[in-house]
Amino acid sequence: MELESLLSKSLESHGLYCEIRKRIPDIHEEIYHQVYQILLREASNVYDEQQLQKLLLKLSLDDLLKQEIYQSIDILAINARELSQSLDTQQLYPPATKEYLSGCQQLFYATRICGKTKRPYLNYRTSKFYQDIVHEYEMQIWRFICREIKKFEHGKNQNINDENVSCFMAWLNGCSTNLFKKALAKYNKTSPEMLLIEDNLKENNDYTNLLAFHEEMSLSAKIINLIEQDEMGLFRNEHIKNKPEVNFREIVLSLRDGKKMKDIADNFDVPLQSLYTLQKRCIDKYRNYIKKNI
Repeated sequence: MELESLLSKSLESHGLYCEIRKRIPDIHEEIYHQVYQILLREASNVYDEQQLQKLLLKLSLDDLLKQEIYQSIDILAINARELSQSLDTQQLYPPATKEYLSGCQQLFYATRICGKTKRPYLNYRTSKFYQDIVHEYEMQIWRFICREIKKFEHGKNQNINDENVSCFMAWLNGCSTNLFKKALAKYNKTSPEMLLIEDNLKENNDYTNLLAFHEEMSLSAKIINLIEQDEMGLFRNEHIKNKPEVNFREIVLSLRDGKKMKDIADNFDVPLQSLYTLQKRCIDKYRNYIKKNI
């Protein structure tokens, strides 16, 4: 089989390219052409399909496709902005026309596929809540695209000197902290640290079941109540060495009152990591006791 046919076959059947063709039809042909040319240059000494597969692994076809998507995002952003010009504010979200809906969808999928969207760090990343918050964060990005793309001005950011940097992604990532805060607010009736405690204490944590559980009395409220009462003095006695005032009960009640771990550490003049260590030790030590008594 000729090299060109091998390249076409490999690229057209590649999973990520198939997703691009489906999700971002306006630019998939240009993406295909750009990546195909790169592969053709790199494969000048390839003579069979086995050698080609080794080359594709070496080059990482996924990375090539993602990079080309990233460099094409501004085209999608400009197109979506132009489609928004004829719409009033109420028609932007949800998108009032099929054309505008398609333009925003393609831009949204491009931001997801390229892998360049900023993801703020949370210290409870391993919690199953994190995926729910990320989902809401992505919905905030979707709303942002629909509502704000009309304001996008390509090339306005004077700090971008590299022509390979996407102006739209720089703009979006500049807004990411606020978008993430909005997403987090949905799950932030208790602080993130309290969600960590709740998530660690609930066995087989299922988010749907947890929502139903909250309709009666939130698991967090039951945990906090038990720790606050501390009838046996267990949680007061778990403290940082030589600092009995910095105990597990005090940490939990401070978190309940809306303070952050860093603020608590500063108030007590102790290392932040020491607070996290104490918290984790107490969760592990009293897990069964708390579950039995709430």
